[in-house]
Formats: sequence, structure tokens, C-alpha cells
Amino acid sequence: NTSWLFGEQVLRISVSLLVGVWVARFLGPERFGLFSYAVAFASIFGSMAKVGLDSILVRDLIKNPDSTKIYLGTSFWLKVIGSATSLIIAAIASWLTERDPTTRLYILLITASFLFQPFEVIDFFFQSRVQSKFVSLCRIFQNLLSAILKVYLILTNANLVWFVAILII
Repeated sequence: NTSWLFGEQVLRISVSLLVGVWVARFLGPERFGLFSYAVAFASIFGSMAKVGLDSILVRDLIKNPDSTKIYLGTSFWLKVIGSATSLIIAAIASWLTERDPTTRLYILLITASFLFQPFEVIDFFFQSRVQSKFVSLCRIFQNLLSAILKVYLILTNANLVWFVAILII
């Protein structure tokens, strides 16, 4: 279990570093700065989408395995509410603070990825069962797919909006 988690982290960091540097060089200072700004703006609201349940859920799944379905269902719906709320608040905040519609679009695309936060409860279930192999394999696949798509976008000289859209993955 530990080796799967460690291997996944090492691969993720290595691939992210290599592809991230390439993306930064490709986009240049202005477009990469806009990209980083949109990511930073959206991440301000990301904690709301997580609802702070991560470690509490794993702990309670370990303590009370008979209530797994109740805990997972409740956590899922709380995260749905938190994700939708953070998306709405981020949309309002970007509308109030940003004059550039393109920047607003980037922020909304990035915050749209919050809608996938509720599915993290699957990861917490496997963590509570000490079976992180499955989650690690999925994350490795996701990371490699994302890296391949970014490399493809670089090679095809794609627009910044496509790099932002990949963050949803």
C-alpha cells in the first residue's frame, strides 16, 4: 500500500515537473501568468469544495465500518453542496473583480473542476481499507493522460483555453 502511494507520488511529481516546465516555456510569461492567476484565484475557493471532511471521513470509516454507506453518502452530498456553492461564489467573485471576460472564463473553467470533488469519497473508502493500489493506478492514469494531452497541445500550438480545460481532468 505504501509503495503504491509512494510510487504514484514520485511519478506524479516527476511528470508534473517536466511537463509543467515545458508548458511554462511554451506559454511564455504573459499567458502563463494569466494561467497561474486563474488557478490561484480559483484555488481560493477550493477549500470550500472540500468541506474539510477528508481525514474525518477516513477516521470514521475505520472506526465504524458498519456505517460505511451512510458516511460515504453523506460526505458525497456535503461535497456536492460545497462544490456547487464554491463554484457559484467563485463565479460571483470573478464577475465582480475581473473586467476581462476571457479571464473570467478561465476562472470558471478551473472552478468547474470542483464539481468532481465529491467523487473523492471513493478514495477515502479505499484509504480506510488500506487498499490504495486502485486509487494510485487511477491517479497514475489520470496524470499520464493529462501530461500526454498537454504535450499534444504544445506540439499543435494550441490556445491557452485548452490548457485551462485540461485542468478539469
